[in-house]
Amino acid sequence: MSYIKAFLTMLLIMFGCCSQYSKKNNDSFDKQEQQPANIMKDRPQENLSPGTAKILSIIKELPDTTNIIKITVKSVLGYGMATRPIAPDTDMEVFLSEDLKARLSETDISEGQEVNLIISQEQGMQSEEVKWSVVNILQ
Repeated sequence: MSYIKAFLTMLLIMFGCCSQYSKKNNDSFDKQEQQPANIMKDRPQENLSPGTAKILSIIKELPDTTNIIKITVKSVLGYGMATRPIAPDTDMEVFLSEDLKARLSETDISEGQEVNLIISQEQGMQSEEVKWSVVNILQ
């Protein structure tokens, strides 16, 4: 009988500790989730796909032989759900598909010019690094 009481007491203590630990983790998770909402509070919400962002960028270097374009993010105009935040004045290299590279060469966009882009994040399985690719070029 004393073994049963001891076992039940141990279970109650373990469940009590686990629920307090879980509550602490949920509280910190809620605080982290609220931060991007505060950043975007003053900006109008756009219907962007998950993992995408609409940015105002400055073209630093246009692609010649590669499909990589170098940009500086001037400001973020909107985020899709589950998109990592991008800080203003961030230098980035973004991937450009063959179709968008051809479309870019047909425009009068030049280095140093401001361009609105919609970019998509691609995260590798083993790295924390997020790679970005251009989804659309807006003018």
